[in-house]
Amino acid sequence: MNWEKVGKLSYQFLLYVIEWGFKICALVAGWFALAASGSLGMRIGSGFASLSFGLRHLFEFPAELKRMIYLVSDYNQMNRELFRETYGAKAVNQFMASLNDGITFLHRITQNLYQHPFASLTAGLVVFVTFYLLARIIRFARQKGRGSWLNRWELRLGNSVFNSEEAKMTKKVSEIAQPKSDKFQHNRFSLKQLLSS
Repeated sequence: MNWEKVGKLSYQFLLYVIEWGFKICALVAGWFALAASGSLGMRIGSGFASLSFGLRHLFEFPAELKRMIYLVSDYNQMNRELFRETYGAKAVNQFMASLNDGITFLHRITQNLYQHPFASLTAGLVVFVTFYLLARIIRFARQKGRGSWLNRWELRLGNSVFNSEEAKMTKKVSEIAQPKSDKFQHNRFSLKQLLSS
């Protein structure tokens, strides 16, 4: 087993995970900075500070969404007593509380964008760009400044396609121009012959 290759692949994978981690952090922290209140500095600080809370809720969201879909489906299909026995009396209240949290968060963002557009957008952009730049730096280090394999393949394909077309066009132009120049050379030679005789 080639341990050097395994080490390089592990290093590349680790950098890839870190890069995507920073991209996810950029989105989450940017949204929380948009929803924050206060001065510009407080909004930026709130965006960075709420990162762990936001990531925890982001990773819990798929399971929570699945649970909510089952709850709504069973609420529509079961009778009242069976639903209470299965989920308990507080299930609907928990569902409504989760729904209310999401709506409140979106309402805060829209209120901030309406009442304080400059501070909200600037805070969101500063937080987002900070994490996104870190992700791009990691990407640059991972790819050693050469771009992804898809970019390199696209460049090679472009060079082969367009360079071959340019070569074909150059060949056609030279073929078209060649007989004329030969004829011209032949005429010059005939003219020289005529003058010398």
